[in-house]
Amino acid sequence: MRRRPRRWFTNLFFHDWSAEPPVDQVIDLLKDIRILLLLILIFGVIT
Repeated sequence: MRRRPRRWFTNLFFHDWSAEPPVDQVIDLLKDIRILLLLILIFGVIT
């Protein structure tokens, strides 16, 4: 399972949402948000 370069973020902003939603990009975004939330929680517990 290869990781795409971090271009999906700009793709999300400039994507034509009237077309089919980019399911792969949305799934990647959800995974990244979950990882970010975990990091924030860990740092919140430490401080």
